[in-house]
Amino acid sequence: MRTILTILMTLKSLRILLVSTLATLVSISVLAGPNVTFHNLAVLPGKQSTVVDGARKFMSSKTGQQFKGSMHLNRIASNGKSPATHTLVVLQNSRKAAAEWSETLANSQDFSDWMATLRASSQPVSSTNMDMVKSWGKIDNADRYWDVNYFSTKDPAGVVAAMDQLMKSDRFQAFPGQVWLNATAFGGDMVHGYTTHMFAVGYQSMAEYEAWNDAHRSSAEFQVFMKALNDKVSWLNSELVYNVLVFDEQTSLESFGS
Repeated sequence: MRTILTILMTLKSLRILLVSTLATLVSISVLAGPNVTFHNLAVLPGKQSTVVDGARKFMSSKTGQQFKGSMHLNRIASNGKSPATHTLVVLQNSRKAAAEWSETLANSQDFSDWMATLRASSQPVSSTNMDMVKSWGKIDNADRYWDVNYFSTKDPAGVVAAMDQLMKSDRFQAFPGQVWLNATAFGGDMVHGYTTHMFAVGYQSMAEYEAWNDAHRSSAEFQVFMKALNDKVSWLNSELVYNVLVFDEQTSLESFGS
């Protein structure tokens, strides 16, 4: 009898493992596609122009001109206790494209020279890779200011449903910017805590940011949205960032937007 129970329990455990594995595979297949890597840097005082010039020089080099993704150099205005002052954001159409680009960089003198410039003018803080899950609003390459919110959740589907509900409301259909939900794939152990997701909300200017939020942040629709996330999300940190440089001749946010 004990042997039979042991076999049944083993079969049950295997079934649970199989279901879990299939769920993981489904999750991975759903998120396959565009992804983005954030390289956070602490630029030394007075060295921003060196970093900017270095990025421009690399992207105009023979290697840089082969890049088929999009790269942003962002300046961080506010980000809590993180020492990062800037972020290099690399957007790719797929992990395959990202892997191929990494192979190109491995043997590139242009890239080695750029990395030498960065080492002399900044210190690395963190590197995080994320899948671009879903977008809302007007996807526009002209947006330059970003309200970034990091959080942890065990219910990403619930988060998507809440944002869907908010963005289809009459009030938020007039939202002038764009919203991206990204899910952490690698490097989620960040300065502010373990991060599973982030919202990145883009605006063309701080004037647009202020006008929209002053008029709508206290609206009933937004309060319903925040209440829906109360038991789903642990908010970790927020950042205000600005695109200093954008290289998107080959691929851009508009290419990724749904």
